[in-house]
Amino acid sequence: MNRLKSIFITLFVNYLAILLIIATYWLFSEPFSWGWLGVEISVLFPFLYYIVSYAQPKPRTGKLWLVSYLILLGFILTMVPAFVHTYELDKTPVWLAALTYILWFLYETWYSSLRHITSEHIREGQMLPEFSLQTLDHKSFDSSQLKGHRSLLLFYPGNWSTHSMAQIKELSGYYDELQKRGVEVYIISPQPHGLSKKLSSKYEAPFHFLADPGNKAAQKLGILHKSGTPAGLHLFGYHSDTVYPTLIITDEKGEILFTHETNNFRYRPDPQMYLKVLDKYAAS
Repeated sequence: MNRLKSIFITLFVNYLAILLIIATYWLFSEPFSWGWLGVEISVLFPFLYYIVSYAQPKPRTGKLWLVSYLILLGFILTMVPAFVHTYELDKTPVWLAALTYILWFLYETWYSSLRHITSEHIREGQMLPEFSLQTLDHKSFDSSQLKGHRSLLLFYPGNWSTHSMAQIKELSGYYDELQKRGVEVYIISPQPHGLSKKLSSKYEAPFHFLADPGNKAAQKLGILHKSGTPAGLHLFGYHSDTVYPTLIITDEKGEILFTHETNNFRYRPDPQMYLKVLDKYAAS
């Protein structure tokens, strides 16, 4: 199923881009076509959603009702000739607009839902399991090095994940608040070291960027996401298997104070959630 999702998202984005070009061509051809106007609207707004998501990523997005309604509006416009007898109904745009709505529905409901079962290895109140990572200089980093101070571990799939990029950016804005609470931040990904180095250079906050080659730590923690990377991204150095977006906070002894395993890839936890947990822990 994960493999099917990785293929779906790649094909869907390309479908939108190609159909937008086709619809634009036919829309500005003579004579005027309600059908192609409808297709233009139905693909334009989900395509713009992707463009904006990459240009201005957000850590959390709710229900995308506006995009859904605009796609539906596009489908309705393709049907105008059926009610206005001066125009002839072109069935091709009708089917394309309907297909776009179906694909968008699948994106929102089926693809966005990770259906990840909460790992039994990283529950609050338990000790963090032992695992090994690597620094970006290929040196070994053992989880025992997390003891002695409070730690925030953010496992993310890779630089391709716009919501993860937005989460890390948001986290950098809260770094001072975390530092006041004695928290060290560790950003962890299974992607190649060079990609993580590229990301680390963007932030002045002294995050600890670490690598999880082969997803060994993710597998040990129960957050391995098999075939979770969109198809085709292996051409840019990413691996097919990745990690479910996961945030873990531990105390000085390695006990888990807070954990959040994302079940919807378009949602990352608000920092206020775990700042409250840290404040409650400090007060106790």
